[in-house]
Amino acid sequence: SLCPKPSTDDWSWAREQLVDLPRPWLAIHPGAQWETKRWGGERFAQVAKRAYEQYGGGTIILGGPDEVELCGEFERELNALSRGGSSTPMINVAGRTSLLRLAAVSGAADVFLSGDTGPMHLAASMGTPTVAVFTCTSPLRAGPHGTGHRIVATCVSCAASYLKTCPTMHCRDEITPERVWAALDATLSPMFPSRTRHAG
Repeated sequence: SLCPKPSTDDWSWAREQLVDLPRPWLAIHPGAQWETKRWGGERFAQVAKRAYEQYGGGTIILGGPDEVELCGEFERELNALSRGGSSTPMINVAGRTSLLRLAAVSGAADVFLSGDTGPMHLAASMGTPTVAVFTCTSPLRAGPHGTGHRIVATCVSCAASYLKTCPTMHCRDEITPERVWAALDATLSPMFPSRTRHAG
């Protein structure tokens, strides 16, 4: 198996990071190496806020050393959306994980949300249900392996172009937060009771 094997220390580190975070644990990797694979921190933040409103829980922000700034922007977006209401519990471990610690945190998460990235495949290999946003790449070629995953792919005519830069980014705009939320909600609902669905 190509699945990484976190050590006991890696799992302990992951549990220490998450100990104060309420369940369900939603891991989000907002970055991507290609600009055209990045769906956008503001959109991810809208989905994370809806997840908190519906299910409670906490958000785990993931990213590599070169994504610390981008993950910080996502954290600020999520905080800004929470103003005036209850703030979404979150922890930002961007730039603080080795590959095996990333695998452990991803494996501990209840669901993993990102674009078409290496961390998405890592989470899927750890058995975590993933919701993957596909803009410029093909989910048939690059979708997560295993079962229990959901893909939200663009429907624009130039989908799966594999362009690394694009002047319009129509694919990113065409994938709305509502579409991604529907996939995430469908993943979470069998596992966790909704806080709002039965209210009133």
